[in-house]
Amino acid sequence: MKKVLVVGGVVLVLGAGWFFLRGGKAAEASDELYATVVEGPLVISVEEFGEIRPSQEIVLKNEVQGRVSIITLVPEGTMVKEGDVLVQLDVSSKIDEKDSQEITLQNAKSALEVAREELEIQKNQAASDVELAEEAFLFAKEDLEKYEKGEYPSTLIDKKGQIALKEQQVKQAKDKYEWSKRLFEEKFISETELEGDELSWKSSQLTLESAQRDLEVLETYTHRRDLAKFRSDVKQKEMALLRTRKRAASSIAKAESDLRAKESEFRKQMQKLDKLTNQIDKATIRARRDGQVGHAQGGR
Repeated sequence: MKKVLVVGGVVLVLGAGWFFLRGGKAAEASDELYATVVEGPLVISVEEFGEIRPSQEIVLKNEVQGRVSIITLVPEGTMVKEGDVLVQLDVSSKIDEKDSQEITLQNAKSALEVAREELEIQKNQAASDVELAEEAFLFAKEDLEKYEKGEYPSTLIDKKGQIALKEQQVKQAKDKYEWSKRLFEEKFISETELEGDELSWKSSQLTLESAQRDLEVLETYTHRRDLAKFRSDVKQKEMALLRTRKRAASSIAKAESDLRAKESEFRKQMQKLDKLTNQIDKATIRARRDGQVGHAQGGR
């Protein structure tokens, strides 16, 4: 049957014992006494109350938390060497708890590794998203600049050049028609030739008017619409970039917070395992020096 270790511990008695006497005083010298010397046994006795205490002692106490049973206990009075096992406590329940705790710690470690990887993933993803958003914003600004300083001025110059050319064509067609009228009056050309030159002149006028309307539409409507579109695109890309940066910062902050929580949990589970290991180690109480074992009494 196992014994229950509740309070106190084992006292390791060191050195030779000596009497610790309490309650009496040595008899003081009194008047000289004389007796006749005779041959026989000499009996000297002293009566006094007291207790025997070791000259040195080391008190070893149970440091295992909770109620535990004693598996083995060295008998009182046993002479032991330093390192000898004095008491072995039953900590089988703590050993089972340690096994479960090791699994819990491994799970916490795995969760910590996942959190670290997730943080790296979020950082890489955030960097990629921000880079794409920055490129889109840059391209939108370049498109606006290209339109304002390149495409639109070039188109404008081209249309104005076409109008100038068509104005010259109209003038030439008109001059030719005027000349044809004189020739027709003098019977040098036929009426059909005159009508052809007149038609060429009017056709060139229509072509000129069409080019002029195209220029007006470009300057009044198309340019304003295209310019607004490019400027809006720049603004939208800039806002998208700001949103992407905020979203990236938020995702990284969340991943960092999760990592800190996983690190805290891992440390907590590690400390719990260390405490259990320490408690199991304390279940074996060993002699710290050579000496004789004595069991503690009362509140010692």
